[in-house]
Amino acid sequence: MNPTPPRKALGRGLDSLLKPTPAQLSGLHPTTSDAPGLAQVPVSMIEANPMQPRRSFTETALQELAASIRQSGILQPLVVRRVRDRFQLIAGERRLRAARLVNLTHVPVQILTVNDAQALALTIIENLQREDLNPMEQARGFAALSQKFNLTQEEIAERTGKDRTSIANYLRLLKLDPEVQALVEQNQLSMGHARALASLETERQISLARRSIESGWSVRQLEKILQPAPAQPEKTPPPIDPNVKAAQEELEHALGTKIRIRDRNNRGSIEISYSNLEEFQRIFDMFVKS
Repeated sequence: MNPTPPRKALGRGLDSLLKPTPAQLSGLHPTTSDAPGLAQVPVSMIEANPMQPRRSFTETALQELAASIRQSGILQPLVVRRVRDRFQLIAGERRLRAARLVNLTHVPVQILTVNDAQALALTIIENLQREDLNPMEQARGFAALSQKFNLTQEEIAERTGKDRTSIANYLRLLKLDPEVQALVEQNQLSMGHARALASLETERQISLARRSIESGWSVRQLEKILQPAPAQPEKTPPPIDPNVKAAQEELEHALGTKIRIRDRNNRGSIEISYSNLEEFQRIFDMFVKS
């Protein structure tokens, strides 16, 4: 398997968040590289990062990475920091998990001297630059940068290399009901489905999310269902025949109340309006006693 060229490790604008210093390497196994901060450390001394935004790891992809490591070794060092007498992972959790699958005892690492806040920023940004995070993991990563570092969407875009509009769309996913978020994380709903559902109230979100999955709706089909029905134009009443209008006015004058004649092909009805019981009695008497 040909190794993928290493990406720019930690993104644009990171020097404003982090200025790493070379680690002290005493007691560690040095690598053949003379780059400062690189070492071989025991796998057993590396702890997972509790601030890791990634929650799902595909078993098939891990097995493929493990097979590559078994054949060619780890080509890109993990990034760690010292925490007391151990190391905490900043970047490279998939590589670490795959290394454990093939029973490696030591892995190459780059050791950075960073505080909690800097480690969190590096972990989130490194993960956000990857293409295989699901939409909810990305949304939570962007939210963490916004909340913990008080960064605007423009500043997050600068540091992660993402488009600001995309960041806003991901953050909207956090308005989804937890059940719908779980469906997105399980790849049962796409980013497009999630965006369409995000503006709905909770019960409708859940109902339409389930129906989308059961019916296999595309994003376009879901959006079409969510479109409001076109407003029906108000029906204008047909013009009144001049003879009918004249008869209606004559009756109104004779009875002293509002009259409506409904005529269609010389058949119809006469509607007499009254506003109270006294008026009804007056009109009734006019017909009965006439």
